[in-house]
Amino acid sequence: MTTGLILMGFLGVLTLGWVVIAQKGVGRMPSYLGVKQGHLAPCTSNGCVSTQVEGKGYMKPLTYKKSEQEVKSDLLSIIYSMDRARVVKEDDRYIHVEFMTPLLRLMDDVEFYIDSERKEVHFRSASRTRLLHSGANRKRMEEIRRRYLQRQ
Repeated sequence: MTTGLILMGFLGVLTLGWVVIAQKGVGRMPSYLGVKQGHLAPCTSNGCVSTQVEGKGYMKPLTYKKSEQEVKSDLLSIIYSMDRARVVKEDDRYIHVEFMTPLLRLMDDVEFYIDSERKEVHFRSASRTRLLHSGANRKRMEEIRRRYLQRQ
């Protein structure tokens, strides 16, 4: 009985500490985000998915036949319909979105790059904190893909 109480207390303190750490800046926006020479940042953590990485985190890019403006409009419409999403930056061919996780209120960064030469939309989705990995980035991008394909 005493061991169980001690374990529960330890887990409570650990959880509280995690929340305090997360709120104090572990989840700051990385400075390396954006498009550089046609590429999004590489995946550097577990759970990151990207159309421009090889191996476990790879996902196929979205393709399009519409104009770039229509593609961007479709993507923004999908993003604005999703919970806890906030567009941080956008230009003609780039969108950066923050998604807040529901429980611990941590941030995930999702980027889209509309490649007009290849008629593809490249994306990258990664958690800012590397301590947790639940497959949320892949699930989110699969949902965005499903919604995007319904519009094509």
